[in-house]
Amino acid sequence: MRYWWVNHKQTVKHEVNGGFLWSPKTKKGNIKNRYYDNLCIAAPGDKVLSYANKKVAYVGVVTDFAISASKPEFGAAGKLWGNDGWLLPVDWQKFSNPVSPFDILDDLRPHLSKESIYSPIRLDNAHGYQHIYLTEVGEDVFNIVENAGEELEHLVGKGIDKEPTDLREKLDDEVEKQVIADVDLNDTIKEQLIKARRGQGDFRRNLQEVEPSCRITKIDTPSLLIASHIKPWRCCESGNERLDGNNGLLLAPHIDWLFDKGLISFADSGEVLVSPNLSEDELNKLGLKNISEQNVGSFNPNQIIYLDFHRDNIFLNK
Repeated sequence: MRYWWVNHKQTVKHEVNGGFLWSPKTKKGNIKNRYYDNLCIAAPGDKVLSYANKKVAYVGVVTDFAISASKPEFGAAGKLWGNDGWLLPVDWQKFSNPVSPFDILDDLRPHLSKESIYSPIRLDNAHGYQHIYLTEVGEDVFNIVENAGEELEHLVGKGIDKEPTDLREKLDDEVEKQVIADVDLNDTIKEQLIKARRGQGDFRRNLQEVEPSCRITKIDTPSLLIASHIKPWRCCESGNERLDGNNGLLLAPHIDWLFDKGLISFADSGEVLVSPNLSEDELNKLGLKNISEQNVGSFNPNQIIYLDFHRDNIFLNK
């Protein structure tokens, strides 16, 4: 389990109300940012302290891995950010007594780095660093802040105690509404596009002409396989991409889950890529020991275009 601190004065209301954190994937000029990449490192069960307006007023638990998602509606606060970003689902709870880090700075200071690239707040006045978004802090920092606020038993003692909101499903729902409302599409096409979201209809038939079985398990029984998009249905830019058999893989259910979450991906030549967020112990328990040494066979040129998108935008390789 990891502990995180987020400085998000501009977006705190939107993110807390929506149950997430969101950042662009890169800074202006397509420059990588470690505080944005941290959204891909955070994992379910991790804890997050929310700092805004000189207070820590909320504490959250990460409920899912990061999702590639367009920028939410932040109003003026987000007008300078790129549209392509990472969305991290978080179950937020409010402290009954918001915590002022300045009031407990003497307790926090020994546990915070003296380097401004690591500490989320200044060590002299506890003001948040504007250049830091999501950064890792130790368990000691989390406990000091949490104890200064109130006990949150379900976060600290029991982990996730309720079914988390499936933000992937919500994002897909919004796109489906757009498909239904598109006056340029006839009802037959709309039906096929909606079926494609669930791996059915023309998309599945087109995929079966390209992929006969699960690349990893070799299962070829149709009823045991899920027709999974490589470039997610919600991310597709056209109906053609949503129905393209090259934009898909037939996968066993547990493999589909890992692929959809960005915990595995594939190199063009067939090597299986495994996210650092997935441990060897978890792979062994899933019956996937030494999966990273497996080669599932090369992909055709059209599939490679979609795989490139998956590796860049879905695969959690941070």
